[in-house]
Amino acid sequence: MPIKRIITALILVSIYVPLMLFVPAKYIIIFYGAVVIIASIEWFRLCKFNSLLSNLFFITIILISAFSMSILSDAHDKFYLLFFISFLWLCLSVFLTLIKKIEVFHQKNYFFMLMGVIIMSFFYFATLELLNMTEEDRVFFIYVMAIVWFADSGAYIGGKLLGSHKMSPVISPNKTIEGAISAMLFVLLYATVASFFIKSDNQINFIIVSMISAFVSIYGDLLASLIKRKSRADDTGSIFPGHGGMLDRLDSTIASVVIFMFLYQWIL
Repeated sequence: MPIKRIITALILVSIYVPLMLFVPAKYIIIFYGAVVIIASIEWFRLCKFNSLLSNLFFITIILISAFSMSILSDAHDKFYLLFFISFLWLCLSVFLTLIKKIEVFHQKNYFFMLMGVIIMSFFYFATLELLNMTEEDRVFFIYVMAIVWFADSGAYIGGKLLGSHKMSPVISPNKTIEGAISAMLFVLLYATVASFFIKSDNQINFIIVSMISAFVSIYGDLLASLIKRKSRADDTGSIFPGHGGMLDRLDSTIASVVIFMFLYQWIL
């Protein structure tokens, strides 16, 4: 990995872990609100929505939707809301697998813009739900993020050393099946070790949930790659040296956090 990318990653981790462990939840909610706003603006720009007014309008919808789902829904409703977005991610995964040709955005794309509003709303909703857990359970949030970090590292190493079969040559030529398998093996090892230290009623289910979250994170990355290719953009932004924009850092996490939160309520 480029040295600039490694240094940026280390700085982000050194800030993020203490933030999640020691900062009061209300400030973390504000922090993630800012993260969602920046990532949403990057998404909308990729979809050719560049005006300040349209961005403010859609971001307001995202924030109101997320808080409404978190505050007004009971546990039963929240379960089905998370089931809905999990099912949506499954459909997206199938959709991404079947793509054989990419058409470039020449004008505003309302379909992908609406998809961004829905995905960002549920991501912030899932974030709020994780933060409603006890102080001890906050470690789950760090754990979910680490799933993505291990999956990314595994995919990079496996792809570099063994990669020969393209996973999705049209969307992301650098991603390989060997890299994806390596990502899953990295997460399997990580989840197995973590299951001895993180409180869970069922160790096997804990590992299964982690593996599913890792698998979905790969398709979250592919979705962002698809939109970037349609927009002819290399990165979603330049906020993080060596990593690109906020959405470049969150693409895998957006999918895995939602899926993990749903499966956490259902299985764990």
